[in-house]
Amino acid sequence: MSKSRKLEYAAILLLTAIWGSAFAFIKIALQTFTPSQLIFARFVPTLPVFAFMAFWYRADLKKLAWPDWVKLAVAGLFASTIYNIALNTGETKVGAGLASLVIALNPAVILLGAFFVHGERVKVSFLGGMALSFVGVFILTLARNGIGFDRNALSGIVVILLCPVSWATYTILLHDVLDRCGAMAATSAASTIGILTMLPFAPMAFPNGVPYDFNGWMCALFLGIFSTVIGFTIWTWLLQKRGAARTGMVVYLNVVWGLLFAGLILGEVITWQTASGAFLILAGVAASRYSGRTIQK
Repeated sequence: MSKSRKLEYAAILLLTAIWGSAFAFIKIALQTFTPSQLIFARFVPTLPVFAFMAFWYRADLKKLAWPDWVKLAVAGLFASTIYNIALNTGETKVGAGLASLVIALNPAVILLGAFFVHGERVKVSFLGGMALSFVGVFILTLARNGIGFDRNALSGIVVILLCPVSWATYTILLHDVLDRCGAMAATSAASTIGILTMLPFAPMAFPNGVPYDFNGWMCALFLGIFSTVIGFTIWTWLLQKRGAARTGMVVYLNVVWGLLFAGLILGEVITWQTASGAFLILAGVAASRYSGRTIQK
């Protein structure tokens, strides 16, 4: 195995471990913050970091034309603002189990975007692996939270569907500019613009002042530095290396890491049902790597 491939796999493991652990830290942080407050507590402190990165890579950003800047602005808006508003609003109408199933559509929506917008080729084995991983997520959902579907949940599902659409939009638009400015410049610029669009709404999230709790702020800091700054940067680097569809598939590994960290940090019990769901997710990711017949646009 080449050094480049080893680095790629190491980046995937690091990214999915960081994003998988985020579920546990979010749960702890929500004991201090409301869902809307956590968005600002997580993203706003990262603004100086992303702004400094954008300044550092300003020479690369100067290579971009105005249409590229529009794509970065829209990408940042979807990733930082629209995604989180949709998630928090939707979860007031549906349970966590149903929300997790809808968000598990992320790889499929990214695949559709990569196929129709970029014309990326898709292997039949890749589609099979994606389906198998989704079944694994479904089993995990049943084992841990239940689905909790009822007629009143339909509006919540529609809102949460904006999450995979938002992340796919972010991924596809970022992929369009990577060849001209690189992963670091694209991530920093898009994130800076996206977070700036959030700032005017901050006073509405904290009408009674900013809550103080050490554990809550430490979790928010972890989410900001690791899940946002490091996570977004690794995601964009992988996007440049692997393409949108193949990068989207690694999202399923977040669920497996999330299961492990829930046991380690929150003390949740791992049952045979959750273990079998995790196994199917891993099997699906592995199956997506097999060669075979290719579907082209």
